[in-house]
Amino acid sequence: MKTLYQRIVAITFLVMIVSIGVAFLISNVYYQYHLKPINDQKLTYVAKDIQQFYNENPTLNQESYFNHISQLGYEIYQVKPDGTDIEYGDSFRKKTLEKEVIQSVLDGTIYHGIANFPKSIFITGFFDNDLRNTIGFPIENSEQTSAVFIRSDPTKQFGELRIFLVMLLVFSVLIGFILIFLSSYFIVSPIKRLTTVTKEITDGQSVEIHPTKRKDEIGQLTNSFATMTTELNKAEKARQEFVANVSHEIQTPLTSIQGFTSILKDEKLSLEQRENYLTIIETETSRLSSLTKQLLTLAYLDNENQLIQKQSVAIHQQIKHYLKLMQWKWQEKDLYIVTELPPTFVLGNENFLYQIWQNLITNAIRYAPQGGEITITLSDEADQTLLTIYNNGPGIDPEKLPYLFDRFYRVDENRSNADGGSGLGLAITKKIIQLHGGTISVSSSEKTGTTFTITFPK
Repeated sequence: MKTLYQRIVAITFLVMIVSIGVAFLISNVYYQYHLKPINDQKLTYVAKDIQQFYNENPTLNQESYFNHISQLGYEIYQVKPDGTDIEYGDSFRKKTLEKEVIQSVLDGTIYHGIANFPKSIFITGFFDNDLRNTIGFPIENSEQTSAVFIRSDPTKQFGELRIFLVMLLVFSVLIGFILIFLSSYFIVSPIKRLTTVTKEITDGQSVEIHPTKRKDEIGQLTNSFATMTTELNKAEKARQEFVANVSHEIQTPLTSIQGFTSILKDEKLSLEQRENYLTIIETETSRLSSLTKQLLTLAYLDNENQLIQKQSVAIHQQIKHYLKLMQWKWQEKDLYIVTELPPTFVLGNENFLYQIWQNLITNAIRYAPQGGEITITLSDEADQTLLTIYNNGPGIDPEKLPYLFDRFYRVDENRSNADGGSGLGLAITKKIIQLHGGTISVSSSEKTGTTFTITFPK
């Protein structure tokens, strides 16, 4: 995984290498097609001046004359008719020159080696210290004619070199700026997008960010932001559904209470009818009170990240106590209760833990068939406490299992409304178990029934 630091360093080095390389290529092309003909022409003038001056002063010593010229910033290579050669100034790196070229110069032809020097993409001819990269001209005295080849020494003459270096510097800086601008945009654009999205979220808009394949810090930030916006959208949707469900759940009993209260104003009602309507109002009020308590419990649990007060709770005794408390209910349905409850202790909140057994055992009794079976098994293992609550009821549709712990979710709407269920019990149960560091899961089928499995860490 590349970090942002490594990416910036890599991009910086890449920008430097690419900008210098491209600038060199552009400068080289400029030299090949513009500076090289000018350089050839200028050096040809120099050669003709040397030739003319020597012709006008035949008594000059050739060796001293050429040494003096070489000190002015030139490299000179002289070939005599017998094939001997003499160098003045710095030595040429390559001295391979065709005999036909030498003979042509001896015959009086000017050799334009600079203009005809082979082009190369990566090596500019200006720096190639090759005998072919010269201007050749004949020079003669009373004894013989020699072929003289001359070129500027770039280490001593800075005219063309200065232009070339300035071009190289200018193009390097210009291309570097362009590449840095593009690479900076590549790095900064995701951050600008996140800034825009943050503002949109602050304004209450629903936004969506797609994950990126980048593995650096910005990629991690983008993916984290994408996850966050997805969860925020889910939370907002859940909040809206929650408000709608709460409004519906509160409105239903309030409507009943309001309706029957209006009926009770009728003085013609018999005593029996009044008692019947008052019983309904009492039931709806109780239901409304229970719903309010559950909502307050959920609100409290949502604001708790961990349990503040913990103690060792004998959960086997709590379960036995609630089964005894609900004895009339399960005996009324002629249920067969099987328990295996060895002494087991869990570190947690006593009241919250008791509410877990209330919700799960009540549901098991409610959904077990007449004459059915409920099995409650508690085991104290090495690293966890395990509890299973089973009933051989009709089972739950596998497609509905993932939503079982959602707030206000009912597997059977009509059944839940009839017995006063609000759809909050399992949501509260799961939240309490999570606060205790535990887990809850459910398995169910129409043939075998439903099993809730709860674990608590040691």
